[in-house]
Amino acid sequence: MKKICLFSSNARSLYKRDVFRVMALPSGYTIHFRYLAKYVGLDLMKLDSYKEKSCAIFFTWGNELANQQTLVNYSLREAIIEDIRKNDDTGLVHFYLKLKDFKEFEIQANQESIAPPTKYVSELDVEEKEVKPWHEIVSNIKSSFKDQLMYKFNLTNDSNTEIEPKFDKAKCESYYLLEDESSYSLNIAFYDTSEPRENKYQSIKFEQSGELLKINAPSIIEIGALRDNKSFNVFTNSLNSANSFTYLNFISEVKNSEESVEENYNVEIQVQVEKNQNRAIKFATYSILALTCAGFGKILSDYVDINGNFSLRLALFIAITLIFGALSAYKLYTLFNKK
Repeated sequence: MKKICLFSSNARSLYKRDVFRVMALPSGYTIHFRYLAKYVGLDLMKLDSYKEKSCAIFFTWGNELANQQTLVNYSLREAIIEDIRKNDDTGLVHFYLKLKDFKEFEIQANQESIAPPTKYVSELDVEEKEVKPWHEIVSNIKSSFKDQLMYKFNLTNDSNTEIEPKFDKAKCESYYLLEDESSYSLNIAFYDTSEPRENKYQSIKFEQSGELLKINAPSIIEIGALRDNKSFNVFTNSLNSANSFTYLNFISEVKNSEESVEENYNVEIQVQVEKNQNRAIKFATYSILALTCAGFGKILSDYVDINGNFSLRLALFIAITLIFGALSAYKLYTLFNKK
């Protein structure tokens, strides 16, 4: 089958960082690749025709600038081309790829002229194989990421439903859209590529550009196993405006027995928080209910004062008013801390 294939290599640290992010980011997140036009084997006059097409992302090993070797291409995952843009000022072609499953593709023989190191984006004949677990893909490439803390993450809501990242086509940026005053779960799988007998200590920490999020985690999270899974509660703060955003950074470090610290590849995601519409509707509903009960209670009180009699029907009205008044007061207090 024909498949658009995009390659990132170990020629530069910048390229390896792209591979690291491909392995870390969740399904649905859009990643940005850029190539010089001479390395793109597609029809540059018909780039729009490739939008929304499925593609495969590969890691090319052995492509160091100072030491050309026999190249090996490792299949990483499948993606969808969200957008393609050619910039004449820089001579670059920009690809925005919506990440999908980790999957194995085998490139067929006799395509060297349109594959690395000649071309890094081409439509190639490939054999599509099966979806692979994340840890198996990491095992294939870990020799190029020695002493690294590899990880992948996603966000889920209170119902344990995975949140799908959004993509802003105008800004060409992917982001998470969350609601204020809500709770989520940040779920991370870890894979330490250090050798078992090496005295390496891996850790990760979270930093953000604002104060929109509260992550229930230590300032530095020690990873005490070669592979692990951890989940952290995430809470969004109340907004004073309709929406706001922050950048959340995943910063991993490795410490050896001499206590020297080396920073690994990091991942940054954008998080946008907007007003929780459900909470706003509930607040309005319970507030109106409380005011209605207070007003109806005043009417009943005036009725008793004027008529001077008390009937079973009046008692029923009073009981209903008290019940709904108490319910609205309870909800306003527990959900919104209103007294």
